[in-house]
Amino acid sequence: MREGLNHQPATQSRIALACLLVLAAGLRIWIANFQPNLIWADEVYQVVEPAHRLVYGTGLTAWEYVVGMRSWLFPSAIAGVLWLGRLFGCDPAFKLIPVQLFMVLCSLVPVAVAWRWGERLDGVRGGVIVGGFVAVWVDLLYISSHPLSDVIAGDVLMAGLYAALPLTTQPGPRRLALAGTLFGLAFVLRLQLGPALLVAAIFACRRTPRSWSALILGGTAVVLAAGALDWITLGAPFRSIWLNIWLNIAKGVSSDYGTMPASYFLVAPILFWGILPALAVAAQCIIGGRRFPALGAVAIAIFLTQSLIGHKEWRFIFPALPLVVTLCGIAVIQEIQDIGRKWNGAPSPKVLAGAALAVWAGLSLAAALGPGFRGHWTLRSELVRAFALAAHQPGLCAVGLVDILAIETPGSAALPSGVPIYATLAADVPHDQAGYNVAIGPETVELPGYQRRGCFRGSADLNGAYQKTACVWLRGGGCAPGMAKPPPTHWPPFFTDARGAPRLDRIQTYLPRGH
Repeated sequence: MREGLNHQPATQSRIALACLLVLAAGLRIWIANFQPNLIWADEVYQVVEPAHRLVYGTGLTAWEYVVGMRSWLFPSAIAGVLWLGRLFGCDPAFKLIPVQLFMVLCSLVPVAVAWRWGERLDGVRGGVIVGGFVAVWVDLLYISSHPLSDVIAGDVLMAGLYAALPLTTQPGPRRLALAGTLFGLAFVLRLQLGPALLVAAIFACRRTPRSWSALILGGTAVVLAAGALDWITLGAPFRSIWLNIWLNIAKGVSSDYGTMPASYFLVAPILFWGILPALAVAAQCIIGGRRFPALGAVAIAIFLTQSLIGHKEWRFIFPALPLVVTLCGIAVIQEIQDIGRKWNGAPSPKVLAGAALAVWAGLSLAAALGPGFRGHWTLRSELVRAFALAAHQPGLCAVGLVDILAIETPGSAALPSGVPIYATLAADVPHDQAGYNVAIGPETVELPGYQRRGCFRGSADLNGAYQKTACVWLRGGGCAPGMAKPPPTHWPPFFTDARGAPRLDRIQTYLPRGH
């Protein structure tokens, strides 16, 4: 009888967790498909395009891979996903959907970890609250399906933190070795997480030197493996680490893409979420941080590290967002427990938990529908939809980008295998159109000899007005090789002269050996 009673709560816990993960995955997949967008060029040209070259032999090359300052670790993993998709056919859907599903699957790790922390504090109800908060928060829904190093590193970090900081117990040597392995992986995926990982290590290992040994052993193994991968692929050990730091910090290359004040990440939540959701998150995070100070310290370390770097983007602090949302859920658990102890006749904990989840979902929805997020949902969506239409044009043999930067597009992976991409100006189309039979360009251009197949609007401003258009044109006939030029490498100002031409002397200085 006792075994049956013990078995029932465990079964309920597994069923509740499974339902929550299905909900989280469903929301992420639905948003990724019904609100297609590109957050930043990095998700294509730092990850998917290199992976596409490994599997299909074609793809545009970003300047970072020319000079050898990016690790092949994450692109290699995505290449494995593309290879699996290739087994089912050459349609672009078999390339992009598996990558999307892989990222969604990884995004369930923070949900499961948040569940476990909540369950340790307050059973199944606590797991539903904390895991539910992470499952439905707007930023995690919006960005989790995008193959960015910030995203995958955040997923790995969350798993490592659970191994190192189980909350209600002390981790043993094996668990700390696993945490060190995950910390090392998070570090090589996103170097800027280094200070936060050190903070987490201090909280996890402050009691005994043996704990430090286990954690360092696990982390060292992964970092050494990443260094060996750089040696094999880039010609020098740890090249993606030291060259990244040298070019971005010492030479200021990252600042060429714009800088923000140190206060940006304090103001950005209000701009993106609105003042009410931002204040609610801040207040709950402070309360939760008192219950789980280690997690709060790691989140603060991520914010501070990114605030000290001149070039800032909201996606850079993505690894901190699951931690912040988790702390908000932990705060609610504490508040529900306090209400039950102090208020006679208060609603039952289940009712309070349901109300808290409803309010949190409402805050997330308010942020999602607010003006700050309007641009996020439609960012470069016109080009994503245009590429999807172009990919299914009859007789497609090459695509010409007319007055459009290649780095703003979904790239080769969004087209059938073997279809090249060219770049041109509207004035040059009569001279090089024999090289491509499908063209993509703004609505304002006119392409004689082509038939317009469809136009799309996207990249909305704060008022919801679309700022950009992308149209697809089709020309009868085939494609003549050599008539059009491929997109040029988009070099940052550090590698160009006053006229914008590439500085070959400076580029050659940083080329990997053998190039």
